[in-house]
Amino acid sequence: CVLFLPDFVRIILKYPRLFTLSLSKVKHMVGFFKYELALEPASVRKIIQQSPQCLGLSIELNIQAKLSFLRTKLELKEDQLRQIITGMPTIFQCSIERNLDPKLEFLLDAFGGDVEKLKGTVMMLPSLLGYSLDKRIKPRMNCLLDIGEDAHGITGAITLSAERFEEWLIGRKVKLAYERRKEEERKLAKETREGERRKGRIVKWTR
Repeated sequence: CVLFLPDFVRIILKYPRLFTLSLSKVKHMVGFFKYELALEPASVRKIIQQSPQCLGLSIELNIQAKLSFLRTKLELKEDQLRQIITGMPTIFQCSIERNLDPKLEFLLDAFGGDVEKLKGTVMMLPSLLGYSLDKRIKPRMNCLLDIGEDAHGITGAITLSAERFEEWLIGRKVKLAYERRKEEERKLAKETREGERRKGRIVKWTR
């Protein structure tokens, strides 16, 4: 894992306490990411750049506990786990009890208890878990479900500003209403054709 001077400056600005950590502590954490989790050097560098605070965390009490939680909660394979932590390095700074678990419980309910769909959504947008549950995730997910949108749509909706989200929501509502109307028309046309065929068979039989 190679860091250049500009990277190092940004890391220090984010986490000045880095200077208080022993070199062996830092090496141990980098080694854990590189060898225990089998992360590519570029992924290790990304984690350190975006979440340098993780260098000061306990591997046993914090890092491994969160990895174990994610594996179990989302039924993740190792490559899927690597994808999520690389996509959201700050996940190691999130509390399981106060942050990750409540969010995943709410999302799992929104997906009708389908762990595979939830897993696919989190893997597509790991940063979803970084948004506020009460201020962002819940209100936007509830809006999606209210108009009949698939819960997976949260991956696009969550990143929009409040104004853009309202515009997007109106557009989706109109499109979904149109699609439902067209589907009803197709069903009605199919039922009509089937009725005419049955009627034709009855007339032919009575002759």
